[in-house]
Amino acid sequence: MKVLLCGLIKGGCGKTTTSVLVAKQLAERGFKILYIDFDSQMNGTEFIALNSSVEPSAYLEKNIFKAIQEESLKENIIMLDDKIHIIAGSSWINQFELLMNQKKVKDRHLYIRRLLGELVKQKDYDFCILDMSPSLSALNTSVQAAASHHIVTTESGYFSLKKVPEYINSIQSLQKRYNVPSTILGISICLLDSRAAFEKKVVATLKQNFNGLVFETIVRRKALLKSYTATGYPVKKYKKDIVALAEYSALTDEILVRLKMKNNKVGV
Repeated sequence: MKVLLCGLIKGGCGKTTTSVLVAKQLAERGFKILYIDFDSQMNGTEFIALNSSVEPSAYLEKNIFKAIQEESLKENIIMLDDKIHIIAGSSWINQFELLMNQKKVKDRHLYIRRLLGELVKQKDYDFCILDMSPSLSALNTSVQAAASHHIVTTESGYFSLKKVPEYINSIQSLQKRYNVPSTILGISICLLDSRAAFEKKVVATLKQNFNGLVFETIVRRKALLKSYTATGYPVKKYKKDIVALAEYSALTDEILVRLKMKNNKVGV
């Protein structure tokens, strides 16, 4: 099981959108997905579960905070369909450090990684996709340490770009300090305005500074994609949906190439 984290310690840079849409794209290719929401805002949970038969009340019974409390991810999994299962977010997840203190956990940076270990061994899923909050916290450090592959997700604005080297350094620090085996798979860029000369310069600069890491696919903000957060990922796709999702489809293709995996599962 590949554990993917689309991350950056900043809000509004496309982490949740990328996490959900890549999860959906992978599921359409026949891969089985477990999506885990570590953000107290629960935007990823709401987005990915839209148009499913699951009622929001289910998140009160099974969620990531209860999974950590009970030390069992498996018992808190909710099935959306035959390809996508989730562990819902919880507004209580901000109490992670308090919970770690109560449990007297010393190496809390590796706690989520240990919890995931059981699922990794069972091989029930092809991918586990983690969604993190935008804050600097012990929880996010533990989520970072749990990932086998990192996708650094940034928009083309100045403040997001400033965070990219900091975030990469934090991953490399975890790799060295805790001997965490993980790979920075690439940097995904979301353009705010593809016509702006500044933004074209941004892409060129990132490619120059992070040679080979930047994905060739550049995602552009589209109104239709934004509307999916309210209406849900389209079950039946019209031409406008195919066009709107084309860049995320191409990004998913690149991710699979970098993982040296086939574009779809045989027999699905």
